[in-house]
Amino acid sequence: MGTLLQDLRYGLRSLSHRPAFAAVAIVTLALGIGLNAAVFTVVDAALVRSVPYAEPERLVHLWQVQDDAERRRFPFAWQTLRELQAAGMFASVAGYQVAPVAWTGRPDPEELPALNVSANFLDVLGVRPALGRGFLPGEDEAGGPRAVVLTDAFWRTRLGGDPRVIGTTLSLAGEPTTVVGVLPPGFPFAPGGEARLLVAAQPQGDRATRRNLNWIRPIARLRDGATVSQARKQLAAFEDALRERFPEAIGGVVTDVVPLRDELVGRVEPVLVLIFVCVNLVLLVACVNVANLLLARAAGRQKELSIRVALGAGRGRLVRQLLTESALLAAAGGALGLLAAKLSLPLLLAGIPSRDRAGMPFLERLDVDSRVLTYSAAVVVLTTVLFGLLPALRASQPEIQAALKDAAPTTSGPLRHRARDVLVAVEIALAVMLLGSAGLMGKSLLHVLATDPGYRPEGVVGLELSVAQPGPAQAPDAIIALRGRLQESVDAIPGLSSTARVSRMPGTGNAFSHSFVRPDRPRATGPEPDAYVREVSPGYFRALGIAVLGGRDVGPEDSRSSARVVVINRALQQRYFPDEDAIGKTIRLVSSDAPLTIIGVVGDQTLGGLDEPRPPILYYPDTQSVSPRWTLLVRSSRPGVAEELRRALREAAPGLVAGPARPLDGVLQQAPSMFLRRYPVFLLGVFAAVALVLACVGIFGVVSFGVVQRTREFGVRMAVGAARVDIVRLVLRGSSAPVLAGAAAGFAGSVALATVFRGLLFGVGSSDPLVLGGVVVVLTAVAVASALLPALRAARVDPGVALRSL
Repeated sequence: MGTLLQDLRYGLRSLSHRPAFAAVAIVTLALGIGLNAAVFTVVDAALVRSVPYAEPERLVHLWQVQDDAERRRFPFAWQTLRELQAAGMFASVAGYQVAPVAWTGRPDPEELPALNVSANFLDVLGVRPALGRGFLPGEDEAGGPRAVVLTDAFWRTRLGGDPRVIGTTLSLAGEPTTVVGVLPPGFPFAPGGEARLLVAAQPQGDRATRRNLNWIRPIARLRDGATVSQARKQLAAFEDALRERFPEAIGGVVTDVVPLRDELVGRVEPVLVLIFVCVNLVLLVACVNVANLLLARAAGRQKELSIRVALGAGRGRLVRQLLTESALLAAAGGALGLLAAKLSLPLLLAGIPSRDRAGMPFLERLDVDSRVLTYSAAVVVLTTVLFGLLPALRASQPEIQAALKDAAPTTSGPLRHRARDVLVAVEIALAVMLLGSAGLMGKSLLHVLATDPGYRPEGVVGLELSVAQPGPAQAPDAIIALRGRLQESVDAIPGLSSTARVSRMPGTGNAFSHSFVRPDRPRATGPEPDAYVREVSPGYFRALGIAVLGGRDVGPEDSRSSARVVVINRALQQRYFPDEDAIGKTIRLVSSDAPLTIIGVVGDQTLGGLDEPRPPILYYPDTQSVSPRWTLLVRSSRPGVAEELRRALREAAPGLVAGPARPLDGVLQQAPSMFLRRYPVFLLGVFAAVALVLACVGIFGVVSFGVVQRTREFGVRMAVGAARVDIVRLVLRGSSAPVLAGAAAGFAGSVALATVFRGLLFGVGSSDPLVLGGVVVVLTAVAVASALLPALRAARVDPGVALRSL
């Protein structure tokens, strides 16, 4: 202990004599450790810690999966959920649906994001309300008591945080609903997104009885000791029995079991892993930089270390002393880095839109806690070894005789020179990997942004509308009449070039899909043809600039009393009507006996983000398939048209629930997949910039030190006739070898890293020559520029002064 304290005192005294060196080393390490700790806090919350529910390892999510190459997932029917609950395969099974609910009984009704859940939903998760209670059995049955549980955020911001809210009623969808509980703050259920309410589901009509109407998503708790594999086998047997009873409804479908943790964070896991890998590369760059600084400092301490060896200090004693100094630097850098991590967490989260944060509940309670402190302590120990061991080993073998004979710094030996070159090459390679990753992700984002969604969103504003009052107001004829009155009000607004209706806002993702058969073909074994569904008004395709490739658009003649028709997109025709004309052909939905005649074929469009595939789509006339929810689309170049539109709709139908006016191009940019494209580019750009700066500083420092060490040599060369340009060329040539070697290694590393994470790229190869070649050229140029200033300084050496020091 006494020796350790002596080493600590000596190390502190030694570093205090070189405050500039110590400050640069500590700040460099603080950058690497701080970024590392901040990212680890997010990764730990998302991927390491379990989801914040009781015994989370037993929670699973169930999906029905189309048994074909696409393996598309979809929810269950309500009756299937009830049978799963009664089967006893799981300790418990619950269901949920992400769907808005209208908050009515107010001067300005509005839709609230909500979860419709079975009564035991909170029990399965193991979540207890902070106030009141959860749902009771029977509250999720048609005719049962209507109950709602509030989120803490909604309770505080919209109801004043009054604890007397328990037992009061809210008018939801025109029905009085009793508030029975308030959830704890930050209730984390990622699929629910920005849900403000949990409403006990009470399905009626087809939603409660139809076996092929899939809308409820089950979650389950495994029995004690049961595994996911065992649950899959049991579900396969359950599914086979169900298929025998309902061959048409369950045909071509299998059931999958996914750990709930994977369902909650699976979408962001690859992005977080890539970010974590890259931030560790930044830490390695920082370590290499400090190692170079220590090598340079050790070369200037040859006389001091030689005297200590001459007085009897062994190599182990010198290594321990030098590692103690490195540990002091690492500890100071770690402490400053932790402070930087704590301060940077809000900035790290500030760039995440609230809509995207709602889908990542692990971001709600980030803090630099004991786990982060433990991790950071391990990082400090590791960095001490990484940047301190090589310089310590090199410095512990001083050239004793040369150092004792000359107090001036001596020229480093070839081993020390090669060690610095290797470190420079490693630093360049790591910087190229980071710049290459940022460049590939950036080009991928540009490809996404340049992708044609299949329609023209510019200048189009969408408002989501719904009829909240139940009963006669939601009858098809009443809704059609209401739409007619609304259209008259909208047409009176000047400056509108086109208007249209669609069942779901373009760019907000997929909705329901329908399976169908072709009556003109024998029914095939396996899954039925399947397509997503949109209900559209006449003029929808024209308003959005979607090309009609064949046949006709839906029109006023397609009424409730006329023959049922459908428009398909090109993807559906190519998949299910290859090499034939689909116009005039008839299909029949599996859930209906009514034939649908194909009257037109239109171009493909994305239903969600720009990087999502163009799926097969069935377009029904919204006069034949009538829904109480739809989106009104208006194209106009006039500013302020959105507010005029809302005012006109409010006057024409005071009880209509209207959402905010949203520009379609903004909806596309806010798609969840777009955030997962943008945010990594931002973070990797920051990491790459830090690595580039550190690499430049490292190259500048190494070349500058080399120039100082070779001052006499340069003086002799100039004394015997070497020109200044020869000296500059000599310095640059000496520094180019490690730079070029590092650039080549970094190129290979970038390709390997991009290959591992190629699933995150869009329209870009993992070895894109333009991006990676450009990165190598840019970094090489920056490296040469970093070496140029010391080279010019070497060319200004006075030969007379250099020769007098011989």
